[in-house]
Amino acid sequence: MAADTRDPALETLFMPFEQGLLKWPAEGGALFLRARDGWPLRQQSRPGLVCEQSFKPDAEALERSGWTVADPDDAAADTRHALVLVLPPRQRDEARALFAQALQRCAPGGVVVACIANDDGAKSGEGDFRKLCGLDGNLTKHHCRVFWVKRDDAKIDAALLAQWSTLDAVRPILGGRFMSRPGVFAWDRIDPASQLLAEHLPNDLRGRAADLGAGYGYLSDELLKRCPGIASLDLYEAEARALELARRNLADAAARLPLRYL
Repeated sequence: MAADTRDPALETLFMPFEQGLLKWPAEGGALFLRARDGWPLRQQSRPGLVCEQSFKPDAEALERSGWTVADPDDAAADTRHALVLVLPPRQRDEARALFAQALQRCAPGGVVVACIANDDGAKSGEGDFRKLCGLDGNLTKHHCRVFWVKRDDAKIDAALLAQWSTLDAVRPILGGRFMSRPGVFAWDRIDPASQLLAEHLPNDLRGRAADLGAGYGYLSDELLKRCPGIASLDLYEAEARALELARRNLADAAARLPLRYL
């Protein structure tokens, strides 16, 4: 998303700070999961902020604005932050896993703040959050809902935390043919458009090929199986979580011909 494009969820996320209900931590650092750039993020100083974003266009927009962007896969599991911000995704299992991660990476006594658009499941998301760790406050505006909690181990449902921590884990799908995870496009199935395209691939395609929007690698796998004349394949995918799955799912093919993941 371009930094000057209106982002209602991002605007609403910072309302508790604008209204004085929450304060930006003077020390202890802040972590922003599924971070997006935009004027609400830049309208005040945000010392100690580290952003994590696996969607390449959003990560690059944050970097262009000068924010520190960390690779989610390289995150130090034992690092705790005084504040954790999160923009949960629409997919519920992934969102629940992100709530669990936010709590686990929040320091004792620190604050977790989340915001979801109404059309993306704000009411159910807030209910999930409350069930996991309680709720200290909420606000609604811009057709979005922001809610927060001060981390208190006595309020956290430890069993639920452990369960939700694994909800977006990589797992086999389609009888073990592929590995995938919640949150990736059509994560547990073959989307009809890709299946239709695969069924109409001419088997005499040769030379260098590219898969634009590779996802977890289904169409690339079909292309290589149906078209033995393909000499190399470039896989383009904006979501790093999906690209890593494609790398795993095409490991056997990579031993036979050059594959690039871009």
